[in-house]
Amino acid sequence: MTPGHHYLINERHLTEETVKTFHLAYKSLEGHLYCDSDFPAGTLDLDPRFNGRVWFPIFDMYNNLIGISARILIQRATDPKYINTVYPKANHLFGLNVSWKECLRTKTAYVVEGNVDMIRLYQAGIKNVVGMLGSNLTETQLCLLSRFVKKVVLVPDGDTAGEKFLDKFTKAIDRKKFSNFDLTFTQVHLPIGYDPDKFVFEKGKAGFEELERNSITDLVFKE
Repeated sequence: MTPGHHYLINERHLTEETVKTFHLAYKSLEGHLYCDSDFPAGTLDLDPRFNGRVWFPIFDMYNNLIGISARILIQRATDPKYINTVYPKANHLFGLNVSWKECLRTKTAYVVEGNVDMIRLYQAGIKNVVGMLGSNLTETQLCLLSRFVKKVVLVPDGDTAGEKFLDKFTKAIDRKKFSNFDLTFTQVHLPIGYDPDKFVFEKGKAGFEELERNSITDLVFKE
């Protein structure tokens, strides 16, 4: 078992099926890429900064690999936890290539901040979920979502950063363009100190559904 596989299975408690579904990979410090047979590794030529990291591949709607978000396993003070390839974050949503059918079926999409948050909810059976790929939702991303859903449920982290995201989002969106998307927005309020990954890992799908019933509110847009 590679360090990357150990991290995903034993530390993040992901299943083998989940690792395969999202094509999660690991590149050793020596530069060897450990990935499943379907991973389009031949399209990548990344510098050594991506060595010693778990790779979260970013795919577009058509399952084309467009980027990599790589998490370090052994972090020194000068090392960033994540590094990313350059790709058009504002135009895509993490995991939509996997979750779009369930989004279309339910006409609802849960939107979370992090890649692991998205993966955790999907693994728990909340399959109509996507990740933002940035610090805010863009109009391009909303337009993309509107092809599949009528309702967007934001699930920000239960911390200051989550509050800042909501404040930024409700102020930044162009109301005229927003009306063209024909979307309704609500939010689920996580307890302080929780992100979706931690909450669903501890409480499961049933706990999340109960939280949603008890805490969901309409999103208020600010003029």
